[in-house]
Amino acid sequence: MPRNLYGADHEAFRKTAREFVERSLKPRDEQFIEARVIDREAWTEAGKQGLLGLEVPEVYGGSEAGDYRFNAVLGEELSKFNAAASSCFGIHADCVAPYLVDLGTSEQKERWLPGSCSGQIITAIAMTEPSGGSDLPEPWIRPLSWSRSGEGSTQVGHAGTPGTVLVMYGRMPPVKDWECFVVGTFASTCTRSRQARFPGWLGLLQMRSASRLTR
Repeated sequence: MPRNLYGADHEAFRKTAREFVERSLKPRDEQFIEARVIDREAWTEAGKQGLLGLEVPEVYGGSEAGDYRFNAVLGEELSKFNAAASSCFGIHADCVAPYLVDLGTSEQKERWLPGSCSGQIITAIAMTEPSGGSDLPEPWIRPLSWSRSGEGSTQVGHAGTPGTVLVMYGRMPPVKDWECFVVGTFASTCTRSRQARFPGWLGLLQMRSASRLTR
Protein backbone atom coordinates (compact mmCIF):
# COMPACT_ATOMS: atom_id res chain seq x y z
CA MET A 1 0.00 0.00 0.00
CA PRO A 2 1.51 3.36 -0.98
CA ARG A 3 2.40 5.66 1.90
CA ASN A 4 2.65 9.44 2.08
CA LEU A 5 4.25 9.57 5.54
CA TYR A 6 7.79 10.26 4.36
CA GLY A 7 9.31 13.06 2.31
CA ALA A 8 12.39 13.34 0.12
CA ASP A 9 14.74 13.83 3.09
CA HIS A 10 13.45 10.69 4.77
CA GLU A 11 13.92 8.66 1.59
CA ALA A 12 17.46 9.97 1.18
CA PHE A 13 18.16 8.87 4.75
CA ARG A 14 16.57 5.50 3.96
CA LYS A 15 19.13 5.02 1.21
CA THR A 16 21.94 5.65 3.72
CA ALA A 17 20.43 3.20 6.20
CA ARG A 18 19.90 0.57 3.50
CA GLU A 19 23.48 0.89 2.25
CA PHE A 20 24.72 0.45 5.82
CA VAL A 21 22.73 -2.78 6.17
CA GLU A 22 23.96 -4.11 2.81
CA ARG A 23 27.60 -3.20 3.41
CA SER A 24 28.12 -3.64 7.16
CA LEU A 25 25.52 -6.10 8.45
CA LYS A 26 24.51 -8.60 5.78
CA PRO A 27 28.05 -9.83 5.00
CA ARG A 28 28.55 -10.71 8.70
CA ASP A 29 25.14 -12.23 9.32
CA GLU A 30 26.38 -15.73 10.16
CA GLN A 31 29.17 -14.29 12.28
CA PHE A 32 26.64 -12.42 14.43
CA ILE A 33 24.53 -15.55 14.85
CA GLU A 34 27.53 -17.69 15.79
CA ALA A 35 28.83 -15.18 18.34
CA ARG A 36 25.35 -14.04 19.40
CA VAL A 37 26.73 -10.51 19.33
CA ILE A 38 26.59 -7.61 16.89
CA ASP A 39 30.26 -6.72 16.86
CA ARG A 40 31.76 -3.34 17.66
CA GLU A 41 32.88 -2.76 14.08
CA ALA A 42 29.24 -2.63 13.01
CA TRP A 43 28.56 -0.04 15.70
CA THR A 44 31.41 2.24 14.71
CA GLU A 45 30.38 2.01 11.07
CA ALA A 46 26.83 3.01 12.05
CA GLY A 47 28.32 5.96 13.90
CA LYS A 48 30.29 7.05 10.84
CA GLN A 49 27.07 7.03 8.83
CA GLY A 50 25.30 9.24 11.37
CA LEU A 51 22.79 6.58 12.39
CA LEU A 52 23.28 6.68 16.17
CA GLY A 53 22.74 10.32 17.09
CA LEU A 54 19.29 11.18 15.77
CA GLU A 55 18.16 12.21 19.27
CA VAL A 56 21.41 13.93 20.28
CA PRO A 57 22.26 17.65 19.84
CA GLU A 58 24.91 18.50 17.27
CA VAL A 59 27.20 19.95 19.95
CA TYR A 60 27.63 16.39 21.29
CA GLY A 61 28.15 14.79 17.88
CA GLY A 62 24.57 13.99 16.99
CA SER A 63 22.30 15.22 14.22
CA GLU A 64 19.35 16.25 16.43
CA ALA A 65 16.95 15.39 13.62
CA GLY A 66 13.91 16.55 15.58
CA ASP A 67 11.71 14.28 13.48
CA TYR A 68 11.00 10.77 14.69
CA ARG A 69 10.22 9.65 11.16
CA PHE A 70 13.98 9.37 10.60
CA ASN A 71 14.13 6.94 13.53
CA ALA A 72 11.20 5.02 12.02
CA VAL A 73 12.97 4.79 8.65
CA LEU A 74 16.09 3.40 10.32
CA GLY A 75 14.02 0.90 12.28
CA GLU A 76 12.28 -0.28 9.11
CA GLU A 77 15.52 -0.87 7.24
CA LEU A 78 17.18 -2.64 10.17
CA SER A 79 14.10 -4.83 10.66
CA LYS A 80 14.40 -6.03 7.09
CA PHE A 81 17.78 -7.48 8.04
CA ASN A 82 16.72 -9.05 11.32
CA ALA A 83 14.74 -8.27 14.45
CA ALA A 84 17.86 -8.09 16.64
CA ALA A 85 19.42 -5.20 14.73
CA SER A 86 16.30 -3.08 15.02
CA SER A 87 16.04 -3.85 18.74
CA CYS A 88 19.74 -3.26 19.43
CA PHE A 89 20.15 0.05 17.69
CA GLY A 90 16.74 1.14 18.99
CA ILE A 91 17.76 0.56 22.62
CA HIS A 92 20.95 2.51 22.07
CA ALA A 93 19.69 5.45 20.02
CA ASP A 94 15.98 5.71 20.85
CA CYS A 95 15.89 4.68 24.51
CA VAL A 96 19.18 5.42 26.25
CA ALA A 97 20.30 8.52 24.34
CA PRO A 98 17.18 10.54 25.25
CA TYR A 99 17.70 9.68 28.93
CA LEU A 100 21.23 11.08 28.78
CA VAL A 101 20.15 14.15 26.80
CA ASP A 102 17.16 15.00 29.00
CA LEU A 103 18.42 13.97 32.44
CA GLY A 104 22.21 14.02 32.28
CA THR A 105 24.39 16.76 33.66
CA SER A 106 26.59 18.79 31.31
CA GLU A 107 29.62 16.76 32.40
CA GLN A 108 27.82 13.46 31.80
CA LYS A 109 26.65 14.55 28.36
CA GLU A 110 30.16 15.60 27.36
CA ARG A 111 31.57 12.33 28.69
CA TRP A 112 29.15 9.88 27.09
CA LEU A 113 27.14 11.35 24.22
CA PRO A 114 29.96 11.85 21.66
CA GLY A 115 31.03 8.23 22.08
CA SER A 116 27.42 7.09 21.90
CA CYS A 117 27.01 8.87 18.56
CA SER A 118 30.27 7.47 17.16
CA GLY A 119 29.62 3.89 18.30
CA GLN A 120 32.70 3.86 20.53
CA ILE A 121 30.37 3.71 23.53
CA ILE A 122 27.55 1.18 23.45
CA THR A 123 24.71 1.78 25.86
CA ALA A 124 22.30 -0.57 27.59
CA ILE A 125 19.37 -0.64 30.00
CA ALA A 126 19.26 -2.57 33.28
CA MET A 127 15.90 -2.90 35.00
CA THR A 128 15.58 -6.22 36.82
CA GLU A 129 17.56 -8.53 39.07
CA PRO A 130 19.17 -11.56 37.39
CA SER A 131 16.47 -13.87 38.73
CA GLY A 132 13.72 -11.64 37.39
CA GLY A 133 14.07 -12.44 33.72
CA SER A 134 13.30 -9.92 31.00
CA ASP A 135 9.50 -9.79 31.25
CA LEU A 136 9.38 -6.39 32.95
CA PRO A 137 5.59 -5.91 33.22
CA GLU A 138 5.04 -9.05 35.25
CA PRO A 139 4.25 -8.16 38.89
CA TRP A 140 6.36 -10.98 40.33
CA ILE A 141 9.60 -9.32 39.26
CA ARG A 142 11.29 -7.75 42.25
CA PRO A 143 12.79 -4.29 41.80
CA LEU A 144 16.52 -3.93 41.73
CA SER A 145 17.76 -3.24 45.25
CA TRP A 146 21.02 -1.47 46.01
CA SER A 147 22.80 -0.75 49.22
CA ARG A 148 24.33 2.64 49.87
CA SER A 149 27.73 1.05 49.43
CA GLY A 150 26.80 0.29 45.83
CA GLU A 151 26.36 -3.45 46.26
CA GLY A 152 23.82 -5.03 43.99
CA SER A 153 23.30 -6.96 40.78
CA THR A 154 21.13 -6.59 37.73
CA GLN A 155 20.22 -8.18 34.44
CA VAL A 156 21.04 -6.00 31.48
CA GLY A 157 19.02 -5.56 28.31
CA HIS A 158 21.87 -4.58 26.05
CA ALA A 159 22.21 -3.42 22.50
CA GLY A 160 23.67 -6.53 20.90
CA THR A 161 27.15 -6.00 22.33
CA PRO A 162 27.95 -5.80 26.05
CA GLY A 163 27.29 -2.20 27.02
CA THR A 164 29.87 0.23 28.32
CA VAL A 165 27.34 2.70 29.75
CA LEU A 166 24.23 1.44 31.51
CA VAL A 167 21.05 3.29 32.37
CA MET A 168 19.76 1.47 35.44
CA TYR A 169 16.52 1.60 37.38
CA GLY A 170 16.22 0.50 40.98
CA ARG A 171 15.61 1.40 44.59
CA MET A 172 18.22 2.35 47.14
CA PRO A 173 16.98 1.65 50.68
CA PRO A 174 15.48 3.36 52.56
CA VAL A 175 14.03 5.23 49.55
CA LYS A 176 10.94 3.45 48.20
CA ASP A 177 10.65 5.30 44.91
CA TRP A 178 12.30 4.11 41.72
CA GLU A 179 15.48 5.96 40.82
CA CYS A 180 17.51 6.25 37.64
CA PHE A 181 21.29 5.76 37.63
CA VAL A 182 23.98 5.86 34.96
CA VAL A 183 26.83 3.40 35.46
CA GLY A 184 29.98 2.95 33.40
CA THR A 185 30.87 -0.74 33.21
CA PHE A 186 34.53 0.26 33.02
CA ALA A 187 34.30 1.49 36.63
CA SER A 188 36.30 -0.46 39.20
CA THR A 189 33.11 -1.06 41.19
CA CYS A 190 31.34 -2.73 38.27
CA THR A 191 32.05 -6.34 37.31
CA ARG A 192 30.56 -8.49 34.58
CA SER A 193 29.28 -12.01 34.81
CA ARG A 194 29.16 -14.25 31.76
CA GLN A 195 26.92 -13.18 28.92
CA ALA A 196 23.56 -14.95 29.23
CA ARG A 197 22.65 -16.99 26.15
CA PHE A 198 18.93 -16.41 25.90
CA PRO A 199 17.15 -18.51 23.24
CA GLY A 200 15.01 -15.46 22.47
CA TRP A 201 18.08 -13.39 21.58
CA LEU A 202 19.27 -16.03 19.13
CA GLY A 203 15.80 -16.01 17.65
CA LEU A 204 15.96 -12.26 17.11
CA LEU A 205 19.28 -12.63 15.29
CA GLN A 206 17.77 -15.29 13.03
CA MET A 207 14.41 -13.59 12.51
CA ARG A 208 13.93 -12.01 9.12
CA SER A 209 11.17 -9.65 8.15
CA ALA A 210 8.27 -11.66 6.73
CA SER A 211 7.12 -8.73 4.62
CA ARG A 212 8.57 -5.78 2.79
CA LEU A 213 7.07 -2.35 3.30
CA THR A 214 6.01 -0.51 0.18
CA ARG A 215 7.23 3.02 0.03
